[in-house]
Amino acid sequence: MIDDSSKPKRLNLFWLAVMVIVYLLILQLLPRLFFDFSNVEYASFTTVAESFKTAYFGILLSVAFIVLVISVLGWWRRVLHEDLRAPRWTVWIPILMVLSIVISTNYGNLLDNSLSMILFGALISMTVGVGEELTFRGVVLVSLRDAVDTEKKAALLTAAVFGLAHATNFFTSGLTAFPQILLAAVSGYYFYILRRWSGGLLVPIIFHGLWDYGLFSTGLGGNDKTYLPSLVGIVVIAVLLILVLVKHRSLYEEERRPG
Repeated sequence: MIDDSSKPKRLNLFWLAVMVIVYLLILQLLPRLFFDFSNVEYASFTTVAESFKTAYFGILLSVAFIVLVISVLGWWRRVLHEDLRAPRWTVWIPILMVLSIVISTNYGNLLDNSLSMILFGALISMTVGVGEELTFRGVVLVSLRDAVDTEKKAALLTAAVFGLAHATNFFTSGLTAFPQILLAAVSGYYFYILRRWSGGLLVPIIFHGLWDYGLFSTGLGGNDKTYLPSLVGIVVIAVLLILVLVKHRSLYEEERRPG
């Protein structure tokens, strides 16, 4: 787990694509070889036992896989630490995301569930945050920084890959996966900015987990009722998109590549 900074390993685009595909196969398809998914709906967690089989099992295996990849590459510092910092205006991204998480979390539905279900839902969300950030704002971003000539291209391509990775939700969501792909790409770009704002991957992991928990809180316990405050998350994504479109050039004014 020690980086050899004098001769850093590289992951070319072909092997990067292979890695992402294997990661997604482990996450989405491997659990289906062992468990019944016929009645599973996206982001709906009924019981701890059922949620472990249909969600956490694959998530945990995918995290183990990406940890192995980072260790083999010796990229722990490159994945976890960020030398390229963000301008001051980006502080509005964590502020608005916190506001969205607080408002959109379905506290009523959480209280209708057992403590074990509430805690297990939180564990699922945080583990998703760990796995997806290590993979996309970690290995994918580092690989693309090595492969393309500007930071802007690396950032946008990372967001696009993250969005397309959510196409696997067609297995559980059908055609409703289309807006999920778009929302994932946009929110993935915000997590990229959080990495640069905070100087590392820890803050994006925490925000990712909390963001997902706010979204998943409505479906906890198999609840299928619409929770209108959860739409605040979509509004915040739109507001942040306007902010980023207006100010994004300042993110790349001085493209100092991390060492």
